[in-house]
Amino acid sequence: MMISMPALRISAGLVAMTLGLLLASHFLGLLPSEQEHRLRERQQFCETLAVQMSLVLRDEDTGLAQSVLTTLTQRNPDVRSAALRRTNGELIAATNAHPVQTQAFDKQSTNSDFVKVPIHSSGGRWGAVEVFFDPMISHSLIPFLDMPVIKLMLFVALIGALLFYVFVRRALKHLDPSNVIPARVKATLDVLAEGVVLIDDNDNVVLANESFA
Repeated sequence: MMISMPALRISAGLVAMTLGLLLASHFLGLLPSEQEHRLRERQQFCETLAVQMSLVLRDEDTGLAQSVLTTLTQRNPDVRSAALRRTNGELIAATNAHPVQTQAFDKQSTNSDFVKVPIHSSGGRWGAVEVFFDPMISHSLIPFLDMPVIKLMLFVALIGALLFYVFVRRALKHLDPSNVIPARVKATLDVLAEGVVLIDDNDNVVLANESFA
């Protein structure tokens, strides 16, 4: 099957416009953001963990606090480690990897990968729940390929180009003015020794016999 250059050019234009619309929708916030979704999940997890720790600490049961902390963190694959720490720095409960990581983040403020949720008692601030998450930003060689919008645009570019080309090629075939003229009329015009050409109102060549060509 020969490639139709007009259909190919039109298909490329349609793909470019579609990708432009997707990109504009992303910057306008019309497409769902995976990062915002993960941030909401992390916020809900930290709030739930802080509430659970507050309830456990009412009975001053550090063993139960350790058990609840371990169970909740194991159920969330996005969590690297978590700990319950008093304001004086005493570690009440923690997962295995947390003490080593905490030394590097003692003075770090809360961000997307490290969260401190304060816990208060009747006497004031008791301590805080500390949670380390997997990095939100990918460290792969090509990090932008991990973005959902980029994956969507690549899919649309590849599949859309093929579908657009097939559709436009069939549409142009049905819109070809030469198909309106019966084959016997074309054959009669080709017999003529003189050149014959038909043009439309816009001076575009609609049909020409072999002598004219």
